[in-house]
Amino acid sequence: MLAGHRSVAEQAVDVYDPEAAAGAQYYAAGKRTVNTYSAFGELVQIARLKNASADSATAASNELRYYDNGGRLCASVDAANYLTAYSYDGLCNLTQTS
Repeated sequence: MLAGHRSVAEQAVDVYDPEAAAGAQYYAAGKRTVNTYSAFGELVQIARLKNASADSATAASNELRYYDNGGRLCASVDAANYLTAYSYDGLCNLTQTS
């Protein structure tokens, strides 16, 4: 797999907001998720966008993943900015998360 982006869009739905201004009460809503992969096919970023037309720079949330030279997930940062580290034994078995 080549490095790049994969985008998944939820089906847009029509939304009515009775508290919005007169011209903005009806609108289409849909979310999009953009997955970014490394040159080795590793998922390195998951961006959940605010709406279907947004770009990754304006994501509602991001999750980042970091890998070691062996392709093992060594750390991840979730949407709330919590870091999780992963440790492996000599046989590449996951031994600890912290």
